Formats: sequence, structure tokens, C-alpha cells
Amino acid sequence: MDHSFASVSVRILPVVAGSQHVLGTVTAIDEKHIEVRTPKGTAVSVKLTKQVLSKDKSDPKSTEPPAVGDRVIIEATKENKILTATVVHYSAAKNTPAVTP
Repeated sequence: MDHSFASVSVRILPVVAGSQHVLGTVTAIDEKHIEVRTPKGTAVSVKLTKQVLSKDKSDPKSTEPPAVGDRVIIEATKENKILTATVVHYSAAKNTPAVTP
């Protein structure tokens, strides 16, 4: 029996025990952690290590980390109530021109 759906694309992501995704906007970042404000307004702190991969949506070759204001999707593992990032996908914040009267 063939089950097909017209114009529907489904992507199934593998689920790894202890893995989580954090979505939101970067509110703070340094070498050891990133703080993200989720769409529900919750602040989430995620540990960063030297092994974390940063992937800029607009520049796939970039290895630069995100900046405050950027939108992120963080792939992380959770161990002992601590989230540790494995991959940080991000899009740079849109620069809005200043309004002049």
C-alpha cells in the first residue's frame, strides 16, 4: 500500500536520549554560556564548550558565534539539569534603519 501526500514535506529528526532544542533570541553570550529568551518569555541558560558548532543561516561557512539579538535554535544535551549546546543554528538580527523625523 502506497501512502503519499501531495505537496507535504515531512522531516523526521532523530531523537537522542537527553537531547533538547532551545529556540529564541540571544540576550547574553560569552565563551562559556548563552542566554536565550524563548517565545514564551522564559530565560534559558545553555552551557557552551569549545566543541560547539555555530552555524549562521546566512553564511554557512562562518564559524563565528551568534550575537545578542540573533534568533537561535540550539541543539543541546541535558545532564544533571544542565543544558550543554552541541550545535547553535542562528540568523542575525535584522538591522532596522533608524527613523528620522
